[in-house]
Amino acid sequence: MRLHIPFLTAALMGCAPTFETREWASLPLAERQKALDAISQQCGLPVDRLTILEGHKVRVKPDANDQYEAVDCLLSGVKSLRGIQLGFVGNEAFTNEVN
Repeated sequence: MRLHIPFLTAALMGCAPTFETREWASLPLAERQKALDAISQQCGLPVDRLTILEGHKVRVKPDANDQYEAVDCLLSGVKSLRGIQLGFVGNEAFTNEVN
């Protein structure tokens, strides 16, 4: 069975959510929360993974059991919000395991 590369590439690219680029500073607080909730929902994660902090700051706090792809999607969504200051919480919880 021979697959056509352009078709396969198009099919795979269509799986990832796309996010509208928005200026974070110009959004009122309610719209900021809606934007974060929409990103979480598109990525299949609970809305508590993204928290608005003071100023232009947003905290990303994934659960240790969250799928890598979902967290990657979440970060891509947050990246679409220009002017945001991002804090990533939780990575200090992982330790080096020796097998």
